Amino acid sequence: MRTSFLDNRCPADFELPDHFRLRHPRSPFHHRPALQRTQSAVRHMPIGNILTEIRAGVASHRELGVEEVLSAPEKVFCVALEPDAIESLRPKAGAVRAGRL
Repeated sequence: MRTSFLDNRCPADFELPDHFRLRHPRSPFHHRPALQRTQSAVRHMPIGNILTEIRAGVASHRELGVEEVLSAPEKVFCVALEPDAIESLRPKAGAVRAGRL
């Protein structure tokens, strides 16, 4: 007995959308870090080096420096990255700041 229509999923159901979101060369997520965190009072969304904070429906935007981009996953999103993963973000953080992405 099937309990849900989601039981009949195939790998292609995930791989094709994932390709266009993450792996396609023109995907905005392929060339710059992007995270989101929603809490009761604030929603944080950094894309590249711009941190957007939404509080009570009002958005504010702040440009992050390279070191802030590298520390944001842990400080803002409570995501601990390995040191080599953090360093792999450095060229992208610098490129975004220089306007190359």
